[in-house]
Amino acid sequence: MLAGIFLTLGTHVVLHGAHVFPPWGAPMVGYDRAILLATIYRKIFGVLGSYIAARLAPNRPLLHAVIFGFVGFAVSLLGLCSSNSSPISRAKDKKLKIGGVFLQVFI
Repeated sequence: MLAGIFLTLGTHVVLHGAHVFPPWGAPMVGYDRAILLATIYRKIFGVLGSYIAARLAPNRPLLHAVIFGFVGFAVSLLGLCSSNSSPISRAKDKKLKIGGVFLQVFI
């Protein structure tokens, strides 16, 4: 899991430095392809982190990979819900918030 986190943060820094992402703190409006790119590499790094956890597990590697996958999912969900720049956090309707969380997490 830590490998996935460090890979993601390192990739963020590189992509901000290469001006693929906007400057730190700036909104991501108009950067649809960059958001898609970030979604793709985060998923790949999450799978890679689970693979590393399974390889390092002394026994029952699949269980370790699944547990770390759920932990990563929970942390991602908390980050999504607490983000100030997320349209979900600004939604006033509770059903809209729940639907938005579902769409952003499962797609």
